Amino acid sequence: MNLKTWKVLKNLVISVAIVGFGVFAIGEGANPTHVFSLGIIVLGLVNGMELGEFYAAWADVQSSSSNSTSSDDDSGS
Repeated sequence: MNLKTWKVLKNLVISVAIVGFGVFAIGEGANPTHVFSLGIIVLGLVNGMELGEFYAAWADVQSSSSNSTSSDDDSGS
């Protein structure tokens, strides 16, 4: 199992546990608005690092594609 697969599996298990805890709390009578808000905040904090890496990679891909199109346009003139 490589590192990327391990990280995805770890985040999936943690996310399912957070959602499961929220469902359990609502079933026990907790306020759904508070549980949902807290669950979204915790999921955002836990998965924020992965989203940050994704956005950085996406920006790198976008800048690479725009650089290659502008250089193609310049060479044709």
